[in-house]
Amino acid sequence: GMCAKDFSPFCQRNGVFTYQDEAQCEVATCPALNSIDPYVVVTNATSTEQSYGTELLVSCINNYGAGGQPFASYTIVCGIADEPLLACQWNQNNSTQCERISCGQVPLPFNASVTETPNATGPFSGEVYAGDLVRVACDPGFRLSDSETCDRTWTMRCLENGRFDITGKVCEPVTCPRFSDPVD
Repeated sequence: GMCAKDFSPFCQRNGVFTYQDEAQCEVATCPALNSIDPYVVVTNATSTEQSYGTELLVSCINNYGAGGQPFASYTIVCGIADEPLLACQWNQNNSTQCERISCGQVPLPFNASVTETPNATGPFSGEVYAGDLVRVACDPGFRLSDSETCDRTWTMRCLENGRFDITGKVCEPVTCPRFSDPVD
C-alpha cells in the first residue's frame, strides 16, 4: 500500500470524518534489502522487511564490495526522517551498494596482449573484475623469459583484493641456438 506519514481527515456532511475507519497508524517498513541490492549477503535481516529506523551493517557477496572496494561493507537505515513519502525507503547515503571489485587494466608486459577473457561477463572493455580470468600471450617472436621451453601464454586471475595473482612476467625475443656444423 501507500506509505504516507501524514493524512488530512475532514468532516463530511454525515458528521463522520473521512479516514475514520480505515486510517491506521502503523510502523512503516522497508522492503527486503536483497530485493534492492542483489549482491548483499543474504541473511535473515537482509531478506525480510525491516521496520522504520532499523540500521543494518551489510556485507557483500564474493567478488563484490561496498562501492567496489575490496572487503568493504556498508550501513543503511530504513526510512528517511522528515520526508513523509520516504518512510518506507532505505536511506542510501552516498547511494552505496555492493559493486564488483575491479583490478583495473591488465598489467601487460611489453610485447604481449590479452588473447581471451574466458569467464568475463560481457565484451572485454580493458577493465577486469574480481573472479575474471585473463589469458595473455607474448607476441609472435617472443617468449616468456622464465620459460625453459618457448612458452608464450599464461593466465592471470583478478583476485578479491583488487589485484592480479600473477604480475611481473617478461616477454623476450625468441633466439635460436648458435648454428653449428652437424656432428658426424
